[in-house]
Order: sequence, then C-alpha cells, then structure tokens
Amino acid sequence: MPRPPLDADNSWFKHLFELSPDPTWIIENNHFVECNDAAVRTLGYADREALMNVHPSRLSPARQPDGQTSFAKAERMMKMAKAKGLHRFEWTHSKADGSEFVAEVTLSSIELDGRQVIYCVWRDITERKLMEEQIRVLAFHDQLTALPNRRLLNDRLGQALAAGKRSGYFGALMLLDLDNFKPLNDAHGHAAGDMLLVEVAHRLRACVRDMDTVARFGGDEFVIMLAELSTDRDESASQAENIAEKIRASLSEPYRLTIKRRGKPSADIEHRCTASIGVTLFRDHAVHQEDVIKRADTAMYDAKESGRNAVRFAPSMPEWGEEREKSPSTFLHLTWRPAYRCGNPLIDEQHRALFATANALLGSILAGTSAEQLGNLIDTVMRDIVQHFNDEETILNAMGFPDAAEHAAIHRRLIADATNIAEHFHSGRLTSGELFQFMAHELIARHLLGADRDFFPYLARSK
Repeated sequence: MPRPPLDADNSWFKHLFELSPDPTWIIENNHFVECNDAAVRTLGYADREALMNVHPSRLSPARQPDGQTSFAKAERMMKMAKAKGLHRFEWTHSKADGSEFVAEVTLSSIELDGRQVIYCVWRDITERKLMEEQIRVLAFHDQLTALPNRRLLNDRLGQALAAGKRSGYFGALMLLDLDNFKPLNDAHGHAAGDMLLVEVAHRLRACVRDMDTVARFGGDEFVIMLAELSTDRDESASQAENIAEKIRASLSEPYRLTIKRRGKPSADIEHRCTASIGVTLFRDHAVHQEDVIKRADTAMYDAKESGRNAVRFAPSMPEWGEEREKSPSTFLHLTWRPAYRCGNPLIDEQHRALFATANALLGSILAGTSAEQLGNLIDTVMRDIVQHFNDEETILNAMGFPDAAEHAAIHRRLIADATNIAEHFHSGRLTSGELFQFMAHELIARHLLGADRDFFPYLARSK
C-alpha cells in the first residue's frame, strides 16, 4: 500500500526542497516519492505529476558507463548512503526526449516527517565533463596536428614495454626528422610550415595500424610506436623496416600547399620534403623509456649523417635472460659512430676510449676471463670514468655551461654506481646483467649518448 505524501508544509523543508535550483528528489524504500520543479524542468517533463508517474527505470539508460546495470548500481549507491549518511557519485540520466546527460549526485540519509528517507540532489555536469575532456586532450595531444604528444607517448610506451614482457612480442620505436622543412618556413612563413606538418601527420597515420601510435615531439620531429610485431626479433625488424620504408616513401611524395597571402591572391606551391628515420626494437619492460627514445634518436642522426632520406636501425641490445647462440665475444659490441662526436677533441677521444674499454670488459666477463684480469679491467674503467668526468667538468665550467652543477651531480651518481660495481666484483657478486646495465645503459646510452648532448655546443666552442 503506498505511503501518504510527505508533509511539505514545513517552512525549512519548503525552502530547502521547493526553492532549490538543483533538481532534488525524495526517495523512500528505493522509490521516488517527491521531486521539485527543478527536476521537472531539467528532465523535460510537462509537470511534476507527469514526472512522478514515470517509472524510475525510464530515468536512466539500462547500463551506466562503467558497465553496471542502472538498477543494480542504484541499489548499491542507496545502501552506501544509508550506511555512511552521505554518498556522492556520477550518474547518467535520461530525459523525456531520450537524450542523456551526466550528473553529479549526492545522496543524504535523513529523517523527514518521522520517516527515514534519502534526500537526493543532483547537478548536470555535462559542460564540466566536456571541459575536462578538452583539458585532457590539450594535455596529451599536440594542438596543431591533434597527434599524441610526448607525455601520452611516454605513457603508451610504458604500457607497451610491460605488455611485451608478458606476451613476448617485440615493439618498435621510430623517430623521424624532416630533412627539408626550414626552407619552406623561410620562404613562405610559419603558416606554410604548419600546413606541411598537418599533412605529414595525415600521411603518417595512413601508414600504420590503428593499434600503433603516431606522436609529435615538437618542431618537425615525429615518433611512431609499433606494438605487438612478432615474438621473433628478426621478423619484428623486418616488419618495422617495411613500415619505415613505407613512411619514408610516403613523406617523399610532393606536397601541394595553398598559401594564403594578405592582400594578395592565394598561391599554390609544390614542396618536396624527405625524412631521416631512426628505428629501435624493444620488448623488455626493465628498459627505461628514455633509453628507447634515445636509441631511436641516435639511429635517426645516423640516417642524417648517411645523407638523409634514409632509414637506420639502432644496434640490437640483448635483453635480460635472453639466450644467445653467439660466442661471448659477439654477445654485445658497442660501436662508435661519427654522429656521436661533440666537436671537442679531448672529450671525443675519451668517449671513444670508453666505448673500447666497455667492449673489452663485457667481452672478458662473458668469455670467462680470470678474476685477476677482470679486476685490472674494472680498475681501468673506474680510472677512465673519473678522469673523463673531471676533464669534462673543467671544460664545462670554463665555457659557462648553465647546468654544469647539475651535470656534475650526475657524474657523482655514476661514480658511486661504478664503485658499487667494483665492490660487487671483489665480493664475488658481479653478474653480467648488472655490468651490462651500468656500462651499456647507464654510462653509454643514457649518459654519453644522452645527457652529454645537452652541452655539445659548449664543448665544440672550447676547441
């Protein structure tokens, strides 16, 4: 038998309920027993009677965005409000015309007219959700091309590395730089350059799968991340090379741009612009994201050094626990390339020497060299690292490099890591994985080929 209406003559209730600008309901035993005029207007019904005669199931879609049925979720929200006294959540409503909107709902368990009821207030937050989505897009996408930016790429790369560890599938990261972009800007202005970048973005998306990521790093640099290529390294490399060549060929096709000029007729121009592309494979989630990007960047500079309009792969790097049939001497080889030069003869010579020493040390450990010989090599590495860092800091301070102190702090950390490596050796706890992580990743990839690039212009002027 239906309960009698609640007493709405109480002055405080009338003020709080009837005059509230927010749609408000009174719910008893999980049924609507009263609503205010704001609810009638917001939901688009003729009057209060018309709304109250509508079954509650028609005021929401069958399921909420999280996949739960509206009925089951409403029951759960009600229980939480009764247990806590107050509960706030988001809810998708349906209007009389069938359109839907998102509201922020607040349920309060109160006693009214001697009866325990739920006081429900909700507010349409559709505009707020749209604004939040716009902010999210601005935060994670490039405004000009609408491609993912560096922040979103890093997030997806992290997910791909973790997924690769679970599935065994390789991924590939490509970093490309346009070879003939600046002349277009110089001749026709930045608007023409922007049109070219937008067209490049369209062509890149057309060359990859929906599951792949095309991102813009800024300027005329783009990154393509290919996911789930193959469990076989060679097959993955072949797939990545085919896509990279497809991209290179597509970007080499002429661009036809319409240049608008103030006070003058528009001009149609044809521009040719090739790309230098660096590629690296990845799979191990233990590899740092920045290392993957820097390896692709190094390969891209190698493509430019080779004459541009080319695809170059970074040398393969073994993964943790990966079995190899190759002899220890070919397990890993770090190759010095002309693109690694900074322009300062002393530092370039020291960098080349560290490459050679790292190769000798890694090869010796894998070949089972005696402890005495390994000890001598490790001592040599320690001495060379310290001497190199001291010389580098002296030059940077003399040239006024603004981040010299911060870079020196990185040196101190690396020396501490090297000291720890030496201690592990002398205590019989040194593993090839630990040595590889320090020499190949920390010292060579992240520092010599990464952080050191920030001050290359200063070193070049110090000759």
